[in-house]
Amino acid sequence: MNWSELQPVPDRERVARIGLDLLYDASEIPGMPAIPHANTGAYGGVRLDRVCVFTRHYETLTEYPVTAGTVSALKPAQMLTLQVEFFPTAQEAVQSFRRCVLGPPSTAPDIRSPRQMDIGLPSGSRLGKTFAVWQPVPSEAQIRFVLGRVKVTVWLVGYVPVSLEFAEALAWGTLHRVLQYPELLPSGAGYALEKGEALLDGIKVAPLARLKEAMCELQVERPRQRWSRVVRNLLARQPAEQPVSGEVLTDWLVKVTWGQRWVELRAFSREMKTWDGRVVKLSRPTFPYRGDLVAPLEEVKQVLGIQ
Repeated sequence: MNWSELQPVPDRERVARIGLDLLYDASEIPGMPAIPHANTGAYGGVRLDRVCVFTRHYETLTEYPVTAGTVSALKPAQMLTLQVEFFPTAQEAVQSFRRCVLGPPSTAPDIRSPRQMDIGLPSGSRLGKTFAVWQPVPSEAQIRFVLGRVKVTVWLVGYVPVSLEFAEALAWGTLHRVLQYPELLPSGAGYALEKGEALLDGIKVAPLARLKEAMCELQVERPRQRWSRVVRNLLARQPAEQPVSGEVLTDWLVKVTWGQRWVELRAFSREMKTWDGRVVKLSRPTFPYRGDLVAPLEEVKQVLGIQ
């Protein structure tokens, strides 16, 4: 990742560690790894300044043919940018959010007008008091929210239609990570829960591993796929092609069994399959956190019949 420090930041190592911890790992999103850019060799950046910015870029391994004039090339079908910003105060975070959403004062029509930004989440829930959802065209979706002195941007674009439900799941997972750090939150906000737990718009979520305490058995499937690319850092003094490779999850499933009953959950999905052929819609999507999937456990237990 590109790293820059424009001015000294107190406790810089901890600030950087927290900022990067709020972003999904390079291979944590099934089918969408963080791959170094073909022309820079970087897949994100860290900027330590008065406002600290942490960014990571992801792209699908599925490609789409793109033609510009007489030149044809294969491009990632979808691309994702996650950005987390730390502001000195919560007020400055909200002010930055308003500038991004409303844009500069203008009498001309603005595609980022409040009416177009305020389309709401597909689930109908709220990412706190300050958030905006934008999908101007089927191939782009953007969600921004502020909590405490943190502003988060989820930006999903592609050459094919993108899923606003997927963007929402990414946002919930990032909000969950922010809630794990009390120093980022408003004082006296009452977010204190056990590690890994969080209240997401009033719904409590926790790692699925906690279900083992109710004598449940968990079976995890995380198939992987190798990828390889050739990148070239055009910003280097002597640009040269360099092969890079890695692994990415192609799926992330957890089967929870209690007695003769079972349910199956998938990363970044609200749908839960059951032993009797039903598909139950969860109030919050399932998302990864430190090697486990997080979900609304009470809803899972209710379906399984656990008292």
